[in-house]
Amino acid sequence: MKKKKKQVLILVYLVLFVTLAFTNIQSIGFVICALTVLGLITNILSIEFAFMTSLVMNSELTSIILILACIIYLMTKHRPKIGHMNFKIYLCAIMILTSSLVNMIINEAYYNTLFGIIYYIAVILIAAVIKGAFDEEKLIGSIKSLLFIEFVSGIAIILSTRSLHPGDLHKGTFSNAHHFTFWLICVLLYMFIYYRERGLSISKNLRKNWTCFFIGIILIVMSDGKNVLLGFLVATLVYGFSYLFSKKTKNRVILSIIILYTSLFVILLFLHLPIVESFIRRNFINFSIYLYDSRYAFKTKYFEGTIFEELSGIRSLFGYGIGQYGSRFANLFGYKYMYRENNFINNFVSSHFDSVILPNYAKYASVYTQSLVDTIKWRSAVLTYPFSSVIAFLAENGLIGLLFITYIWGKWANKSIYGILVLFLFSSCIFDIYFDHISLLALILVLVSSGVRNNKSGVMNNKRILDITMDKRIKEN
Repeated sequence: MKKKKKQVLILVYLVLFVTLAFTNIQSIGFVICALTVLGLITNILSIEFAFMTSLVMNSELTSIILILACIIYLMTKHRPKIGHMNFKIYLCAIMILTSSLVNMIINEAYYNTLFGIIYYIAVILIAAVIKGAFDEEKLIGSIKSLLFIEFVSGIAIILSTRSLHPGDLHKGTFSNAHHFTFWLICVLLYMFIYYRERGLSISKNLRKNWTCFFIGIILIVMSDGKNVLLGFLVATLVYGFSYLFSKKTKNRVILSIIILYTSLFVILLFLHLPIVESFIRRNFINFSIYLYDSRYAFKTKYFEGTIFEELSGIRSLFGYGIGQYGSRFANLFGYKYMYRENNFINNFVSSHFDSVILPNYAKYASVYTQSLVDTIKWRSAVLTYPFSSVIAFLAENGLIGLLFITYIWGKWANKSIYGILVLFLFSSCIFDIYFDHISLLALILVLVSSGVRNNKSGVMNNKRILDITMDKRIKEN
C-alpha cells in the first residue's frame, strides 16, 4: 500500500515539475514544498528524496523553505553532530570572525557581514544535522527518480521553446542552466563512484543503469554549461596530477586544491608575457578576447586587480571581511552600483536595506550593468563578468581564511569516497559564485557526507575508490 502511495506521489511530482518547467508559475514550487513535507510526515517519502527535491527547485526561496523543513525533520530524529576541532582551528575561526567584525564597523557594512555570517552558520548547521542521516542506496533511488523528472521537464522545455539548440533555456527545473549542469555532473559522478566502489565494472555499471547515464549526458549537452564542464575537467586533471607529488597520501583533496590555487596564481603571473599572449591570441582567438580585449576581459582584470593590487599588507592575510568584497552578499547589497536579477531575495534586500559597497570592489563590480548583460548574451557571460567564489573568499578572508577553508573542507573530503566532489566544487568556484548558493553547497554536503558515514561504519574500503583506480594504473604503467 505504501509503495503504491509513493508511486502515485512521484507521478504527481512529475506533473508538477513539468508544469513548473513549462509555465514557470512560481506558486507551483510552494505546492511541491507542501506536498514534500506532507510526504515526510506521513512516512510516504524518504528524507533522502525530500532533501534532494529541495535542491532542484527553480526558486531559491522555495528551495530554502524545503531545506529548512528537512533540517527540522532531521533534528527531531537525532541531535546534530559537530566533529571535534583542535585549538588551532578554533583560533583561526576566531581571527577571521574578529577581522570581519572590525571591518564591518569601519566600513559600516553591517548587514553585508551579518548576512554572510548567518549563511556560514546555516552551512555548519546543515553539515552537522545531515551527518550520518542519509542512506546511499536511497540517495541513488532518489537521484534516478529526479533524473527522470528532469528529462521529462527538458522535453517540456523543448516543446515550449521549440528549440533543440543547447543553451541557457534548457535548465530543467532549475532557475539557472549552469546550476543544472553542476547538479547533473555531481549526481552522475556520485552514481559512478557508488557502483564502482561495490566492485561493479564500468561496462556492467553502464549496462545496468544506461538509461540514467544517457539521460544525464543528454541533459548536460543541452544545458551547455561549458564553464562547469571546464571546472570538472580541471578537477579531474588536478586530482590525477597530485599523484606526481605523492602516490599515497591521506590529504589528496587538500593537496589537489592547493595545486589548483597555485596553478591559477602562476597563470595570472605569466598571462601578459609577450610570448604567452602572442601564443594565446594566435591559437585561441575566440577565447583570447576574455583575457585581453578590454570589452570583455572584466573577469581577468578582477582577478589580477584583486590579487596584485587590492590585497596588500594586512589585507593579504585577513582580507576585507565577510560579505564585503566579491561574495554574493557584497553583490546583494551593492544593488545601486551594479545590475541585479529580479528575484525575491534581491527585491527584499533592495526594499529594506541601504545599498553599501566598498570602493575597492565597486571599481570591478560596477562594470556589471544592464548594458553588459545585454551584450554578453551572445558570448560567454561567465568568462566576462567579474565574479568568482575563490577570489571573493580570498579577498574577504585573506590568505589565512582561504587556507582555513581549504583545510576544513579538504580534511572532511578525504574521509569520503566522494571527496573529489569537493575538489569539483572548488574548481567550479574559480569561474563563478557557486559557494554562496545554499542549494549547491547542500548538494555537496549531502553526497560527500554519505560516504563519510559509511566509511566510519566499516561498509566502505579504507581507501577511496578513485585512489585505488589511480594506484592500479600507476602499477600497470
